Amino acid sequence: MLLGGLFMSLLDISIVNIAIGPLRDGLHASGAQLQLIVSGYVMTYAVLLVTGARLGGRLGHRTVFRCGLAGFVLTSAACGLAPTAPALIGCRLAQGAAAAFMLPQVMSLIQVCFPAGPSRSRALGWYGLVLASGTVSGQLLGGVLLQLDVAGLGWRSIFLVNVPIGLVLLWLSARALPRHTRTPGTNLDVAGTGLLGAIIGLLVVPLVLGHENGWPVWGFVAWGIAALLVPVFVVVERAASAPVVPGDLLRTPGLLTGLTVVLVVITGYAAYLFVFSVHLQTTLGMSPLGTGLTFLPLAIGFAASSLLSPHLPAHATRWLILAGLLLCAVVFVALGQVVGDGNRPGAVLLVFFGLVGVGQGFAITPVMGIALSRVPVRRAGEASGVLSCAFQLAQVLGVAAVGSLFLSVADRSGTASAAHLICVLIALGLGLGVVAARRLLIVTR
Repeated sequence: MLLGGLFMSLLDISIVNIAIGPLRDGLHASGAQLQLIVSGYVMTYAVLLVTGARLGGRLGHRTVFRCGLAGFVLTSAACGLAPTAPALIGCRLAQGAAAAFMLPQVMSLIQVCFPAGPSRSRALGWYGLVLASGTVSGQLLGGVLLQLDVAGLGWRSIFLVNVPIGLVLLWLSARALPRHTRTPGTNLDVAGTGLLGAIIGLLVVPLVLGHENGWPVWGFVAWGIAALLVPVFVVVERAASAPVVPGDLLRTPGLLTGLTVVLVVITGYAAYLFVFSVHLQTTLGMSPLGTGLTFLPLAIGFAASSLLSPHLPAHATRWLILAGLLLCAVVFVALGQVVGDGNRPGAVLLVFFGLVGVGQGFAITPVMGIALSRVPVRRAGEASGVLSCAFQLAQVLGVAAVGSLFLSVADRSGTASAAHLICVLIALGLGLGVVAARRLLIVTR
């Protein structure tokens, strides 16, 4: 049941991309509202992830997991019943918060429920499989549900499907999970979490809404306030006993550089999913199921290369990071050329998506391992939390910043030209990622 909760929380990151067309038509949602529906979930999830993990240690992992799961069921139902786009955005923010309290408890409860040895290894293997399959499952399940139009629910089915599954998991967790799983001395950084959430909200909301409202003055005021809050956040974090972002940890050789690579790659990845979901459904008229199947080679390529890289010699893995990033950059240049001519790309799109997945798998998984290699064992949990937070914030940045640019250009020149521009920008970003990855390999040699 632990992996069921993990699966649902990952599912709802990618499943909404496939429903962009039905959401736009059913709720008369604008481009900015679609961005917030996609990214709002990830935004609160990222901000509260570290707090959720620490709350589990303080109140008990079982208690927080079940509270998060109950909240996820309720907010999923609210999403499925939302009457308007703004209501759905609010429900998605709440759904992301529930996921942030539920997800961090899974790994801790695996450690508690399974003793060290073969049983724990098998559990961790299944954990990794669910992580790897969450994205593709969301795309495929979303496409199937929308294609079947279960009970005439349309897009609402992608949220309501969580309700019966979640209720079963709640019933199972009440009977199977151990009750006493607290970690003594776990502190929360309420001020730091609040400031981080405020900064991200003040940056993202004007970025998303600005292009549809002629870049109003209030947006620039919000950005100015966010800039003023950054030094306040730094001061608060330095004084905190358990900061959300530990400054001394970021000085670990290679960690900050690794974070840079993660931000570049995942920002591009999130932008790519959003942009091509819109392009395939809006410009090419593809169905949600067809869109999900088109993204399937991406997930297969990523899963295959991610599973292969740990079995390769260390020196080969290090060079494959650079090769993977370069492969992605070259493919995005070619992909931009293909979509820019406005024709239906056909099978070549499947090949390009598969190659992007292979390149990302060879790059991102080893980078995270190398970035954590110099972190002291006693602080590995903190470092993993920082990397996970960066991973999620990069997705917000990809949908909010790059997505806004895409929609702005699409309004003037069409989605094909806008998709071409975004592909070129992603390729340039990956070029910076190559430079950062090269630096990472030198620092951690």
